[in-house]
Order: sequence, then C-alpha cells, then structure tokens
Amino acid sequence: MNKRKIKKFFVFALILLFIVPMFGCWDYVALPDTGVVLAMAVDKDPATNNYKLAFDVIDIKNSSKDKGIKDTIVESEGVTIFDAIRNAKRKL
Repeated sequence: MNKRKIKKFFVFALILLFIVPMFGCWDYVALPDTGVVLAMAVDKDPATNNYKLAFDVIDIKNSSKDKGIKDTIVESEGVTIFDAIRNAKRKL
C-alpha cells in the first residue's frame, strides 16, 4: 500500500515537471509584433495642467538590413501620465 502511494506521488511529480514549463508561453507575443521605446520625454503643461509625453518607437516589423531601422515619434497628452500613455498606445 505504501509503495503504491509513493509511485503515485512520483508519477504526479513527473507530470507536473513536464506540464509546468509549458505554461510560460501562453501570452507569447513575437518581437516583430511589439514596439521598442528608445526614448521618452515627460512634460507638464502649466496652462492646462496636463501631461505631455513623447516616445521614440522603433518599428521592427518594417525595418530591414537594407533600409535600416525605422522609428517614429509618438506624442500624446492626458490628465495623468497613465492617461497619456494610454492615448499614445491608441496612436500606434
């Protein structure tokens, strides 16, 4: 009886050993589908009291060895920094 419990434990542990590493890629996003931010600037407009953000983003999908790296400047504005980031993400 005791050997059977030990055997079940090792089988269960072996199954976990093989299954757990498979959960690491469930939300995988390929590098060409993402943007890489090179630089970021944050300013606060004293007139409107809003935050202004500017991002320099590399476009990996449309870059190549022949053409070089394509980058774009994305500017956005928001009441909070998070709001400005969300507005910038909509522009990409």
